[in-house]
Amino acid sequence: MNIKHLALLCLTLTQIAQCTYDREYLPTTNSYIAPDEEQDFQEIKFIYIDSSPDLKQLTLHIIGAVKDSAVKGIILLINCRGGGMTTFSMLHDTIKKACQFKPIVAVVTHAVSGGYLIAGAADYIIAHSCSEVGSIGVIMELKHFKNACLVGDNIEAEYNSILFKAGEFKDVYQSYGRGELSEKEQNYLQKGVNDAYDAVVALVAEDRGLNKEEADIWANAKEFMSHEALELGLIDQIGTLFDAEEKIMELIQTKRYRSYPDYKIKYSFCSDNDVF
Repeated sequence: MNIKHLALLCLTLTQIAQCTYDREYLPTTNSYIAPDEEQDFQEIKFIYIDSSPDLKQLTLHIIGAVKDSAVKGIILLINCRGGGMTTFSMLHDTIKKACQFKPIVAVVTHAVSGGYLIAGAADYIIAHSCSEVGSIGVIMELKHFKNACLVGDNIEAEYNSILFKAGEFKDVYQSYGRGELSEKEQNYLQKGVNDAYDAVVALVAEDRGLNKEEADIWANAKEFMSHEALELGLIDQIGTLFDAEEKIMELIQTKRYRSYPDYKIKYSFCSDNDVF
């Protein structure tokens, strides 16, 4: 072997060694991320709920996540101060049912009134250190106007008129066109509010394993900071989204979930593109 061939061989060996060094020690993309087919991801679906929940979209998201076999768990990010009871009770029941199929953890910043009702349906509740929790109660406001008149650019109202009706309580929700509520009507409406409150208290007590007889302590429309809510059993932990991820993985390993039936059905809303 002459000197020229020897120099060429040394150069080749040096390049091979450099390539080996690059593959073993340099932070290349291939050295840190395996091909997609070699990765085993656990997909978690985030669902955000605020004080104006879109019942249609949230129902799609929840049921879609339950039906999707790739989704292993759901995190509800709740920043909600409540609203109409019918919407929140329906969301509560939907989430409660979904918990049979997938682990669901609620992470709350504000979860009061209806916001807490839906948080309580989850398997586990995590609140941030300064979260507000509770306000378990029911409120309804009726506004009746009479003697309305235009004064400059403003309307001054004391509005009153006579209505004809069929059904004694038909107009109790009517803001315009009636006079003061009678004592009988007030008692009727208060009973409805009381019944709704009892129903909410019963749901929360069942969800959280609390004593209904002690509802004056943990309910009664009281609002609590995170550390108080934890002491009362209204939440399970003070933490962050990272803790929620850990809890989802723990629940996957420790809790038995049903497999969603493989029905040959797809859902869609009229005139929308949402289909699953």
